[in-house]
Amino acid sequence: MNLKTWRLGVLAVSFIFPVYALAEVLAVDETSVPIRVDGHLSTWPAARMILLGQASQVVSGKSFWKNADDFNGRIFITYDSQFLYVAAIVQKKGAVINSNEKLSLWNGDCLEIYLSTHFRAQDLKRVSGSEYRIGFSPGTGCANPQIFCFNKNKEITGARVISRATKTGYILEACVPFSFFGGLEVGPGKNSAFNVVLNEGGPVSGNRILRSEERRVGKECRS
Repeated sequence: MNLKTWRLGVLAVSFIFPVYALAEVLAVDETSVPIRVDGHLSTWPAARMILLGQASQVVSGKSFWKNADDFNGRIFITYDSQFLYVAAIVQKKGAVINSNEKLSLWNGDCLEIYLSTHFRAQDLKRVSGSEYRIGFSPGTGCANPQIFCFNKNKEITGARVISRATKTGYILEACVPFSFFGGLEVGPGKNSAFNVVLNEGGPVSGNRILRSEERRVGKECRS
């Protein structure tokens, strides 16, 4: 594949019957350097960033969100010929907490990525075999990070996720092999629908108390 710039249209989705809203396309550049998934991000190139830190992006748990200093995330995306790479720098008050597994990973501190092989809103009537909703959990205290595909109800062979605690929250880094995404085309002029969600785990129960989401939809792009 001739991999250079891949376009992601970030979209709003309810994950059962999606709802979409038009917005700006996110261009994602291929990395020219090998990325070592170790939670430190030192091998990352300059990469596109999605910032989750505005009141308008909080779609659940608004009463728990005070301002960007209380809870925010910077999400970075790049790729090479084999992997989609995702990294998150998350700032939050309180401990990093998520002791769940598999289909319950969303219910705590968790990054969710929704990726579709389609990009036109009219093609996306409901979640199908061409959509992938993946959860990346840092684990409680960043001790047991996990990754799971919710709508396929399966683990991802060859994927890797690492997390580490920081003074203000946590850093999460992961890679997912493109072989997992059946029918996904990546490269100049290619376009995919995409959504990113950041969940915050509560300090007492550990259950999700807040959900922040970026909403866009892709347009056709030509190289």
